[in-house]
Amino acid sequence: MQYYQFFLLLSDNICLYFVSLLLVTLPLIYIGVKFTRGWIDPLLYILIFVAFANAVPLFLFFINEIPSIFFYYFVCAETLFWFGFILLAKKEITLSKVRIIGEKKISSILYYFIFFLYTTFTLFTYFKFGIPIFAESRLTTMEGSGGFGILARFNNYFIIYILMYSYFRFDQKRSILKNIVPLFSFLTIAITGILSGSRGSFLIFIYTYFGYQYFFKSNVPSLKSITKYIPIVIGGAIIILLLTQSGSKSFSSAFFDLGYRFICTGDVYWMAYPNNAMSNVHLGSSFKYLFSGMLGPLRLIDNTQIPPPLGAQLNWYLNPSIYGIMAGPNARPPVLGYVLFGWFGLFFSFFLGLFVSFLLFRLPRILPKGLITSTFVLYLYLSVQNFIGDPPLGMTYLFDISINLIVLIVLIFGLQVFENKYNMIKE
Repeated sequence: MQYYQFFLLLSDNICLYFVSLLLVTLPLIYIGVKFTRGWIDPLLYILIFVAFANAVPLFLFFINEIPSIFFYYFVCAETLFWFGFILLAKKEITLSKVRIIGEKKISSILYYFIFFLYTTFTLFTYFKFGIPIFAESRLTTMEGSGGFGILARFNNYFIIYILMYSYFRFDQKRSILKNIVPLFSFLTIAITGILSGSRGSFLIFIYTYFGYQYFFKSNVPSLKSITKYIPIVIGGAIIILLLTQSGSKSFSSAFFDLGYRFICTGDVYWMAYPNNAMSNVHLGSSFKYLFSGMLGPLRLIDNTQIPPPLGAQLNWYLNPSIYGIMAGPNARPPVLGYVLFGWFGLFFSFFLGLFVSFLLFRLPRILPKGLITSTFVLYLYLSVQNFIGDPPLGMTYLFDISINLIVLIVLIFGLQVFENKYNMIKE
């Protein structure tokens, strides 16, 4: 089913869609209340997107547009995923009591160094590969970059470190003049967020505030505490929507587009389930496809051996005229599991839920407590959540987490050695 076909059905049965949305939201409310920490916890927003996505197969089932067997599989897969998730989930996420020696000075040096690297990497990619918001597809800006795509892998963590340390600096209640660097950092991240073309890029301001308050200060941030940052988020999203619209540019159309994109979180279901379109998707070796996000960058498999993404193949099948363009819906676990493993994909959903829950709630307990590690825990927390909507994408982020962790450890160790030698010379 193509997009226009789904939205025609939606317009004729809009009340039934909202009933579907309400029904799938009810069990997710339990997860939200039980395992999220306040109104600005990023996991809460992921659950909202899950609700919009899950409303689609239920809606299609109500209007008899998908085979019953696919709907039952979807219900079993989602139930098993969240059951596995709940088994290891905890209300509180805690770090160990170990601390990094000399962290205060190291974190300050890292702040300036990382901000310099972020600015340099970003400007380099703009000059060499173009600005994403003006590209035909922002997602393919770095395609065929000859290895320079690794800069973007570092920048995702750099943004988090820069913003979280800036919040730390603001918390010192210093004069505006002394906060000129954090203010400039905020402005830089805001501008590059717009130029990235990503409508959700400005949520990082709220997410990093959550990470600073919760992981570093052990506070549960309230919605009221981020009021001053909401205009940045909404304003940035609207600006991006206006810049990326090809037709009439108006605020009303921008808001409509925002609502459209919430509904489209479930696009893989209306593309895959009706008429069993997913039977035309061929992903080759299940192991290679699932772990291609790590095996490919490590050059353990040839990237040419990796089949096109599930979403792109669905898009090509339904729209043959755009064959070859890498665009399409996310490979949500119920669809991906069925395509890769058939009914054994139910086991895949359960163990995926366990894996995600372990990374989110259990892994941070072995990491030292402090500002530096709090930035990394937030990076882990945000990156791992991609598994919920697209496991292959989550695996790509897992590779990014690994290389950023290695670089961070090397930098910390190098700065500690330098500090020790400097102190010895002074003595």
